[in-house]
Order: sequence, then structure tokens, then C-alpha cells
Amino acid sequence: MLSSTEQPIEFDLSYKSLDVRGDEMPNIIINHSIATNIKQENLFIKINGIKYIFEIYEILKSNGNKILLINLGDTYSHFITFFQGNRSADRSILMKLTTNNLAKFVSSRLIGNKLLFKIAGEIDYEVYSYQNGNYYLKDIKRSPFTYIHDLGDKYRVSPSEQEVSSVIEKNKYTGKLRTELPLGKAPINNQSLSSAFENLTLAAQGFIDGNFNSVILNTRNTLSNSLTEKDASHTKKKNVLKKDIKEACLLNIPSKDKKDYKEILSHIGSILASLLRVNHKYAHENQTTITMRPLHADLELLYFSASVLTKYLTTLNNGKF
Repeated sequence: MLSSTEQPIEFDLSYKSLDVRGDEMPNIIINHSIATNIKQENLFIKINGIKYIFEIYEILKSNGNKILLINLGDTYSHFITFFQGNRSADRSILMKLTTNNLAKFVSSRLIGNKLLFKIAGEIDYEVYSYQNGNYYLKDIKRSPFTYIHDLGDKYRVSPSEQEVSSVIEKNKYTGKLRTELPLGKAPINNQSLSSAFENLTLAAQGFIDGNFNSVILNTRNTLSNSLTEKDASHTKKKNVLKKDIKEACLLNIPSKDKKDYKEILSHIGSILASLLRVNHKYAHENQTTITMRPLHADLELLYFSASVLTKYLTTLNNGKF
């Protein structure tokens, strides 16, 4: 056994990267390395298992405060690692996520908050001495550890946007939100509708990439620039359906129905204007980033409503109904 004069063994965890395992979705994998304070070349460590207690914190973009975002509880890794004590060993821990926790992870990414990790737990290990070609067991221990990624700590970790987006994409968050683009066929000979189609395609890609700033901004551009325009005749210059879209749609409507469809298209313009006012809660006309965190239901409301209305207008524009 280790004598009382020998220095106690301390474990040091260093973050390496994030990943996802496809057969356990949703989840997050923390790739890390483990080292000790051992200096002797003849001492070896056998890790029999590690109990991890894992929490994810976010640093609020608005004021820099740190708050607990997700408490994933504890999990035990039985993966055995044997390594020379004065070197390090690579390990990975898979933490399962609930759909709700994944949504929190996405929400933090949505408004640009930084993520920090706190990993605490216990390591079950054995210490071996290597002498004359043989390994001799010296000690069997269970050692608690706490590993905190913090702003003032040398192991501070702020995963890159690419890493976080990759975690969202690999967990197939897009599929969970049912974000298939419901646009149908592309518009024919109508630049305004073509622009709306392009913006909504970018918004859908934003879901896939985990770039929800893009979802809000491209949906806003669809509503504000592609589908509506200011009504100069109105004292408050409210948004209405673009004249060129309305006229192109009415060209394909039978004469006996034109009056009714003029009214329908006016109502659609009002709906689009209302959606734009909702969108402005998160990003106004000239802003390049969102200013308030939307609910996922808000994202789906704006995206799907704009997409369905664009599909409807495209159908009338194309004259294939």
C-alpha cells in the first residue's frame, strides 16, 4: 500500500471536445483527458470506473452572470483505463439528454450564451508499481474529484459555435421540431415570392445548423421585405401584401371569384403584418441579432405560418390549383 509519506494522488481532468453518439440520442459526449500528479515513471494507474455528476451552466450574454442550465444528475462509467501515472489517458463520458434538456441547450445557443461545465464525482482506481517486468498492486482507492470549467479557471471551456451546432444537428433536433420545408414548388415569374422562398430555405437551414438567429432574421426578411410593403395611403404606413404578388395571384382567379379573392388576399396581408409584429419582438427591422429569447413554439409559429402562406400565394401565382 502507499505509505503515509507518499504524496496523495490527485486527478486532473482536461476538456477536449463535444460529440454525440447516434444510437443513444439525444445525448452529449464530453471527450476529456485524465492526468495525475504522479512523477515516478514506475507507477501506473488502473481506473476501474468513474461516477460523474454533470451540470451545464450558461453565461448570460446580457450581464455575464452564471446560472445553472441543465443538471444531468450522475452516471457511472465502467470503462477501464490503464496508464502510466506520469502521463495522461483519454476518456469520454456519455450523458443522456431529455428532449426538454436538449431544448434548453438549444435555447442557450439561440441567444448566444456561453456554456460552462461542472463535473464532479468519484474515481475508483488501483495503483501499481512496475518492477523487474511485473506489476505489483500498491493501493486500491476511491477518490472524490471536482472539475469546474469557470471563467477564472485555467480549464475554462467555452465550446465553439461549430461544436454546439454539431451537437444540435447530430441529435436530430430538426427532426424533433418537424421542420421540413412546406413550400411546394418554386414560384414562377415572381421575384417577390422567389425571394420569400429563398429566405425561408435559409431559415430551414438555420434549424438544421442550430443557428436560430438565422431562423428569426430570415423569417423576418420574408415577412417584411419579400411578402409585404408599407401602405403609403395609411396614416401609420402599415404593412400590406405586396401589390405585385396580389396582382399576379388575381390574374389566375376566375372573373366570378375575383372579388372574393381580393378580400382573401387582403386578409392574408393582415396576417402577414401580424406575424411581422410578433417577429419584431425578437428582431426589429434593421437588427442583425435577436434581442429576446423566443420559445420554440414561437419559432415554429413564425416559420410554419410564413411557409404555409408563401406556399398558398405561390399556388395562386403559378395558377396550378
